[in-house]
Amino acid sequence: MSLKNIILIALFTTLLSCTKEDKLTAYQEKSNELINQILVNNESECSCIIEPDNNESTIQTLSADNPKRDYKKIIVNELNINDAFLKNSNELSKFYTLDESLNKNYKILKKEELFSLLKKYKGFDKLNELTKICPKGWFSFSPPIFNETFDKAIISYSFYLGGSMNLYEFKNGKWEFVKIIEGWIS
Repeated sequence: MSLKNIILIALFTTLLSCTKEDKLTAYQEKSNELINQILVNNESECSCIIEPDNNESTIQTLSADNPKRDYKKIIVNELNINDAFLKNSNELSKFYTLDESLNKNYKILKKEELFSLLKKYKGFDKLNELTKICPKGWFSFSPPIFNETFDKAIISYSFYLGGSMNLYEFKNGKWEFVKIIEGWIS
């Protein structure tokens, strides 16, 4: 048996032995790395981070905002992944938890706190109260979807004035913006 075949068998065995917890840990680490890079690059844009919704996957979140777009197809094409990998990656996105130590310059606005605020006030009063808590604005995001090697990612995020779904690539030890896949103005 050649050395190449031995290496391939060892790699395949390692990949098969990864548990869901191992995959989730890798997903969490790479997600927080990407989100931290985005926050560093947009330091002066806002003062709060709205915690992502853990009840929905990234594709569910995107589709709720624009049900006519085929986000599965877009993500598969942009990341060059297959449907089965997308399904697994999308399921992992439901378990993402925000690392509160990401960036100390932001207040983390918990979903419960936001929902309580939205229930308590009506109309522009909601916006006024949210502006008191987050005077420089807010940032929200969907957990990212990665390719199989965790070196490309798609993430959707919004600032108080609008947002975009972007492609990032991990190069030279950091996440670099590649392109806007779609954008919107609030």
